[in-house]
Amino acid sequence: MGAWSLSMNNLGYAMQSDSFVSPAMYAPLDGLPHSAAFAISTRQELLWSNAAFASLVGQKPAMGSSLLGMFPVAVTRQLESALLGGITEPASVVQMVRGRRSYVRTWPLDPAAFGTRGLFVMIEPALLRTPSEQTFPLVVASDLGELEPLSRRELEVLWFTAAGLSAAETAETLSRSVRTVENHIASVHNKLGVSRRAELTRFAVEHGVLAFTREEWAKIVEQAA
Repeated sequence: MGAWSLSMNNLGYAMQSDSFVSPAMYAPLDGLPHSAAFAISTRQELLWSNAAFASLVGQKPAMGSSLLGMFPVAVTRQLESALLGGITEPASVVQMVRGRRSYVRTWPLDPAAFGTRGLFVMIEPALLRTPSEQTFPLVVASDLGELEPLSRRELEVLWFTAAGLSAAETAETLSRSVRTVENHIASVHNKLGVSRRAELTRFAVEHGVLAFTREEWAKIVEQAA
């Protein structure tokens, strides 16, 4: 059995273990707000999940069901990569999941828990940038959630507008006309159901958009469909 340590960051929790992880080990931490946890086999079949996971995927999944039907390819491919990597040690990445900036943490699943190898996964909001994540790789393939309807250009404009730049400043930065940027802003407002800049900024903050650097957000936008 591994030893747990729990630390709290601005809007989430960091959980570490020096060994294999099982649902029984996680039980004392279950109930943390917005902390979705689940266990999968090497074939990405669900072995266990908590209530926050059901809320995240919008359904109460049956055990044994495939993770492929619950998440977009961006998320399942990242977990597949972890599985193919041999599942020998814990890992953490930053990724957009369900339209929110998140920490996706994986540990080797305790084989004694289900009689099989696999992953124990925890997904938690990462809406603010913290020093502890400096070593976490960014996964640019994203599950954009509510941001999915936005075009690439609208996603670009979203970041600059929420960051406080005027339409003219954004236009100059992106080498576009002010009219074009204003049209993008109006379209973003319409698609996200907001009417004012303050509402748009709040939306961006609540989804962790502004926790990405300009360069990171550009990489995410480039990979968007």
